[in-house]
Amino acid sequence: MKTFMIAAAALPFVASAAIAQNYDDIDPSGAEITVWYRQTRGEAVALDAIIASFNATNPYGITATGVSAGGYGEIYDKVMNLIGTDELPNIAVGYQNQAAAWENADALIDLQPLFDSEKWAPSEQLLSEIAPGKWDAGIHPDHGGARLGFPTRTSMDVMAVNLDWLAELGLEVPSNPTELIAAACAASASQFSKTADAETAPVGMMFASDASRLGSFIFAQGGEVFDIAEDAFMYDSEESMAAGAVISEMAKNGCLRMPAERYGETSDFGNGVAMMILGSSSGMDYWAAATAEGSGHNWTVVPLPHVTAEPVVNQFGPDWNVFESTPEEEVASFLWMQHWAGALAQAYFITQSDYYPANLASLDMLEAHREAKPQWAAGAQYLQYGKIEASVAAYQNVRRLAGPALGEIIEGGDYVTILEDLAIEANEALEESRQ
Repeated sequence: MKTFMIAAAALPFVASAAIAQNYDDIDPSGAEITVWYRQTRGEAVALDAIIASFNATNPYGITATGVSAGGYGEIYDKVMNLIGTDELPNIAVGYQNQAAAWENADALIDLQPLFDSEKWAPSEQLLSEIAPGKWDAGIHPDHGGARLGFPTRTSMDVMAVNLDWLAELGLEVPSNPTELIAAACAASASQFSKTADAETAPVGMMFASDASRLGSFIFAQGGEVFDIAEDAFMYDSEESMAAGAVISEMAKNGCLRMPAERYGETSDFGNGVAMMILGSSSGMDYWAAATAEGSGHNWTVVPLPHVTAEPVVNQFGPDWNVFESTPEEEVASFLWMQHWAGALAQAYFITQSDYYPANLASLDMLEAHREAKPQWAAGAQYLQYGKIEASVAAYQNVRRLAGPALGEIIEGGDYVTILEDLAIEANEALEESRQ
């Protein structure tokens, strides 16, 4: 029997236990399934085209219907309100912490028996093509290591760097935290010659007070946001404290500041006010547009400078999740997700969306896309180094704590006290989510 399981540490908390379904004798012929996604406009057209190609090519006469069901928050709320009814879709997109909350109500199926099925398991080729971090993301510590998620696509935190400004300073792209601090402080003391906003003081580094930015700094120090073996949030770890020290040093020396308004880092980077910004790769098109309209400088994206031997990028993106229905519809849903994850479908979707693929083999099909978007191409080489922040239900609330905590550090607060308090509050939220 083919077995697919990411090796993981012991998982101390088990929310529910179920007898594994044997799917080998199930016939999905003629099944009809519904897929809830969040895409609109061109992305929705692309996703519907992928659904149509599945309907036209699958040998079982399965019919999938796609529904643009709102943003992630709307989909989450709709699902929560429909649990226990017969109105749930077969598949819905959701972040890992959202899926964990759905499964608190026993709404999802564990996909592991389908991965292990002699008849329905993905091919070895597909298993090898998906970025390892994306498979890991589907495993849920809240639920005994159940595999609740199937990869959709990828975004990741990247650092955009103004290469012309760096050259004026006589510096290379920083690769470790010491070089990052030095570059940020040098830029803060020297206005960029091509700035399109000379009235605003220059700054070396800028990012918003978001939980994912804090997670990226922790990863860059070799740490974890949530440690599966410890079954705990690790904001008070040695690595987290080192991350806090880097952020604090830059901020206290005027080398780092938060944007004055939402997404203000985009305009400040484009205008040559901020030399480096940290944010999701899904914002790269906006950074490119702002740069073209602003100072027109040369720029690239790199991983956040790190102390680890290899980069560790904060990788995020939702999963497809399958709700309990009939075995036939569950098999049909699994086959649709495999179609979605194929290199050809992933490549097509990426050209219409500008995310990164979960299937790394699709990168070979995107040569024209890489040539048209050199920064996107630069970031693509780091997809293999992804790690996720947390896949527990509590992270929905913990994010609301971590973002403001990061802001307090940037504003001059004592990072040790702030991170120690955050760890306590985060783990209290974890405990409460499991009651």
